[in-house]
Amino acid sequence: MNFDHAMDFEFRCPECGELVHQDDKQKKVAELEEKVLFVKQELAALQEVRKEKRKKVKEKKKERKVKKKIALKVKKKPTKSPIQQKISKKDAKKSVKSKKK
Repeated sequence: MNFDHAMDFEFRCPECGELVHQDDKQKKVAELEEKVLFVKQELAALQEVRKEKRKKVKEKKKERKVKKKIALKVKKKPTKSPIQQKISKKDAKKSVKSKKK
């Protein structure tokens, strides 16, 4: 029963006629404070888990970047077969000889 309702009945119970006593809200307040504390702890734990997941994702992203850079470096350097290497050496020798003349 709220305050206005109790005032209408002159602070007496409409069923039995006894005086109505004010509720002690301290128990409810204490219970709610406990719940708030529990929820805050859960939130902190979940945030910690989230940080760990983000850290792992960042590490994987860095690894992918490094792998990509390595792959690009490998692609930039064309590999020559042994025959191509011999031919290029011969061409280099010819060009050196022709420059000397």
